[in-house]
Amino acid sequence: TVAGHLGAEVNTEEGVQQWLTTPLSTQGEVFKLIHTYHVKVVRPEVYGMVAQLETALSNLNDKLFSCRQELSFMIADNRSAQRHASGMMLVTTGERVYQLGWMISQVDPMTVPQGDHWSGMTLLTFKSWDLRNGFLRKFGGTSGTPFWLKDGSPQTGKHIRVSPCTPQWRRKLESPIRVALACLNKHKDTQGKQVVILWKSLTVMSPKEHRDFQPDHTAFCRLFYEEYEGEFRG
Repeated sequence: TVAGHLGAEVNTEEGVQQWLTTPLSTQGEVFKLIHTYHVKVVRPEVYGMVAQLETALSNLNDKLFSCRQELSFMIADNRSAQRHASGMMLVTTGERVYQLGWMISQVDPMTVPQGDHWSGMTLLTFKSWDLRNGFLRKFGGTSGTPFWLKDGSPQTGKHIRVSPCTPQWRRKLESPIRVALACLNKHKDTQGKQVVILWKSLTVMSPKEHRDFQPDHTAFCRLFYEEYEGEFRG
């Protein structure tokens, strides 16, 4: 490019070699050669690198904005969870065994509200993960623990079911599954049937008469999540 701009015959190898072997006689010719190299070689290369850098920075800016949105959502979710947990806790100090018993006896029992009625749920908080797992292994399961009466006999149709808690973000991912379950519960063809839910894979199995394992049991619906055009969609 430089040789052609300075008048050399660049279409033949002999012309290029003749131009390369031609000595420069004045400083003006040297500066002209440097200026031509700068205009024809250095400047286009720099412009190309700048254009590539601008494109990369534009994409990086979009990714940073998306990451900032996700971090803001996580911070808000974390603060909401902390606010919810702290709103259900009390801190006591001093000689408190008798005093707490007296204080609790002065108030009516409280249960967790569920819509316009009261839920039968009781929330247990353990001090370690191992204690929670040990309790869950003993009393967990789909059938639950029978509700025993004072005479030592179980009450028919009454069980206490223990299930692990899930964080708020997990429940948000499970929301479409719960909508599908609500539709199944109200449909006339599923009355009297049981539904098995595979929560780890967000899969709802087809309604059956019983919950026993069946190798040919088919899935009714399954929820997938993926990133589509920069958005998290299900």
